[in-house]
Amino acid sequence: MEKQIRGDLKEAILKRLEVEKRTLSLLINEINKEIKDSKVEVLEDAIVVAIILKELKKRNQSIDMFTVGKRLDLAAREEQEILVLERYLPKAPDYSELIEIVKTKVSENESIHPGKLIGLINKETQGLVPMQDIKKAIAEVLS
Repeated sequence: MEKQIRGDLKEAILKRLEVEKRTLSLLINEINKEIKDSKVEVLEDAIVVAIILKELKKRNQSIDMFTVGKRLDLAAREEQEILVLERYLPKAPDYSELIEIVKTKVSENESIHPGKLIGLINKETQGLVPMQDIKKAIAEVLS
């Protein structure tokens, strides 16, 4: 995934796609920081996904602040960046797939505390599923 992002950045530079160039440059910068901190040459896709999710969270917070500050032009810019970042996220499992994941984890760990089960499922879904959906699925399976 990291290679794809770097390739897409080069393409965006050549095609003069400003939003993609700006967004992917910032993302590559965060990836490079993580590489330096973890002292590896290439990051696993799961770590890259976590970085993208962190960047999405930053953008969403910025949109909220810009909207409150009546800077809709900057909020729109952040929304464009979100669209670029979302292209690199894997597809989140739908609710029926989530139920199957929960059933699998419950059968693997029969006497596990629901809080720990939430953590296992969140890790399995790479943080792409909202916590309330995970809790709802666990409650449905355990009842």
